[in-house]
Amino acid sequence: MYSLNDMDRLLEIKDYLADGLNIAAIQRKYEERALKKKQSLSDSEVRQLLQNEISQQSRFTTNANPFGFGR
Repeated sequence: MYSLNDMDRLLEIKDYLADGLNIAAIQRKYEERALKKKQSLSDSEVRQLLQNEISQQSRFTTNANPFGFGR
């Protein structure tokens, strides 16, 4: 039985073949993708990204009553 990820990969390979890529070129694409995936973020980088995201979201709720209830 195939998973949905397997089916997605097969459909992606089918599209690559339709675009004119050969099996070796498709394999290189998957190897490059795997290499990028291995180069993960360090803990400090993840913390910094999270801190930046939280500070960006806090800009949208500057007042204590953002929806105007109780006015």
